[in-house]
Amino acid sequence: MRALLAALLLASAAPAFAAPARIIVIRHGEKPDAGDELNERGFARAKALVEYFKTNPAVIKYGPPAAIYAMQPKGPGGSVRAIQTVQPLADALNLTIDSDWKKDQLDELVAAVMSAPGLEGKTVLICWEHKVIPAMVRRFGWTTAPARWDGAVFDRAWIIDFNGDRPVAFTDAPEHVLPGDSAD
Repeated sequence: MRALLAALLLASAAPAFAAPARIIVIRHGEKPDAGDELNERGFARAKALVEYFKTNPAVIKYGPPAAIYAMQPKGPGGSVRAIQTVQPLADALNLTIDSDWKKDQLDELVAAVMSAPGLEGKTVLICWEHKVIPAMVRRFGWTTAPARWDGAVFDRAWIIDFNGDRPVAFTDAPEHVLPGDSAD
């Protein structure tokens, strides 16, 4: 009985982590017809995103990102576009990019983000491959986001706001960081 009581007390003393206040999901920057890196416009987008995530009122309600996640390359020669897209921002914010999860490891990614210490009330940025972003957003609990991310679109931010661990709002926001980006 004492062992059980001690185990219960120890378990209740374990730190409880709360969800971030906001999760922003973006697609990697523009890509060439062939290859695993960004093209010139993609690199320009990556640089422009620094100011977007540091100063744009639409995204910094809870401050600039406190953590940045990017999709892990599939293997040697795998796409590094997600990492390249957020590297300038990570450098500017003095953050390390967490790229521990591959494209389809969405459950693991969501669990890690939602239980990460130190992110309560803060903004988290995730950069991923567009085909799985809708499924990722559903796993975070927002079920009415678009079912598809158009393959020609690189200039959007999907923003999920949370109250505790419950999603309460979703916004599909234009980035407006490069000439030719969507107007709304």
